[in-house]
Amino acid sequence: MGKQINYYMGYKDFLSVAQTALDNGAVIYRHERRNGKLQMIGGTSLEIVKEDTESYYFHFPTSGELIIEDHYGNQHPSHSSALYLIEAGFSRPDHENRLLIRNRLYLITGRYENGTWIPRSENIGKCYSKLVRIVKRIAPYTEIEHFVVNEMYKGKKYITKEYITPEFFSLVKNNDYTLG
Repeated sequence: MGKQINYYMGYKDFLSVAQTALDNGAVIYRHERRNGKLQMIGGTSLEIVKEDTESYYFHFPTSGELIIEDHYGNQHPSHSSALYLIEAGFSRPDHENRLLIRNRLYLITGRYENGTWIPRSENIGKCYSKLVRIVKRIAPYTEIEHFVVNEMYKGKKYITKEYITPEFFSLVKNNDYTLG
């Protein structure tokens, strides 16, 4: 269980979200494939955010320690570290298939340990709220008529409200990109 905001936002716009996280004390982590295995790479500048990697973790060291676990050579944050992370990412348009896949900011509410509820820290909740405000400014909540990925509804357009940047809204409106 947690809080999340889903959005359609590209790399360049995501840099503002990442910079806000850095300004609030985050260390940004991403996965990088080395020798066929996923490794967690961290950084404290925007150089860590790469155009070819859509998913990131914003770790706030003042909230708690990040423990990286190794699963068959692949590194991932431990379950206990999820209390100190915000998952974040951006969307990359698939121009060949005219498709946009949404991404999100996600923060867990807390977790149980030996039957005891452990809530996330207040500090990371405040940082999450700041990031949400940035997302809403960059990708305003917009009513949009679009195709959906589900084959059952192929050929039909639906009207929904989405957090979407003007760049991506233009792709949907003018080029009939599908939202996924």
